[in-house]
Amino acid sequence: MSPNLIMVLSIIISLLMLVLSVLIGYNLYKGGKEINNDKISKAGLYWLIIIAVFLIISIVSYVSMSNALKEISPEKVLVSSEAIRQGEYALLNEQNWSAAISGDSVGNSGLKSVAESYNGDSGGDIAQYELGIAYLNNGEYQEAITALEQVAFEDEMIASITFGAIGDAYIELGNITSAAEYYEKAYTNSKNDLTAPIYMLKAAYAKETENKFEDAVKIYEELINKYPLVPEAKKAKKNMELLQKIYL
Repeated sequence: MSPNLIMVLSIIISLLMLVLSVLIGYNLYKGGKEINNDKISKAGLYWLIIIAVFLIISIVSYVSMSNALKEISPEKVLVSSEAIRQGEYALLNEQNWSAAISGDSVGNSGLKSVAESYNGDSGGDIAQYELGIAYLNNGEYQEAITALEQVAFEDEMIASITFGAIGDAYIELGNITSAAEYYEKAYTNSKNDLTAPIYMLKAAYAKETENKFEDAVKIYEELINKYPLVPEAKKAKKNMELLQKIYL
């Protein structure tokens, strides 16, 4: 099978998975909001993030992939694509975190194995990120941190999302100080109105939890001034006014 044909097949499979993932992720997020279930909503948000990661990497690496495929084994390309697809199926369709992580008896080798086998490749980076998210949703928070700290995306927004996920893991472990540090990394690493306000709000919440109310107010003020039109700005203003009234 020619490298070009392999690339075409990989793209077709990826597009199909992308469409399916968008539908599942959006329905999870929307459904969680409608029934006021934060865990379901958070799961949907993570899947949408995974989709964004996958899409950006695909766009950035498309040109280099054409040349790289001429030099690498077609079998390796197919195995990598299929292995990731199986892991994503366990994640997105079944929400079977354990199977997504370690594999199962029906041919899914697991994201952990894929990340190790294709370390250094774009497919390995995707698997490493998804492995961290699977650990996070499976309640294995320290493992999530370890996995996500190994993600090597150069894109600033994706790196910020990864920092934010590490912050979420630290929150679950009760390490508020480290969580606040990673949330700060998340919103300073990529200053955009999509992800930065989310992590600024989380960083401020963490500061409040530590009774560092002045630090929280500073973050709220920065959020309001830099991103006045985002929904998080309204929450920041409300929380800031409450802190100033009660504690400052």
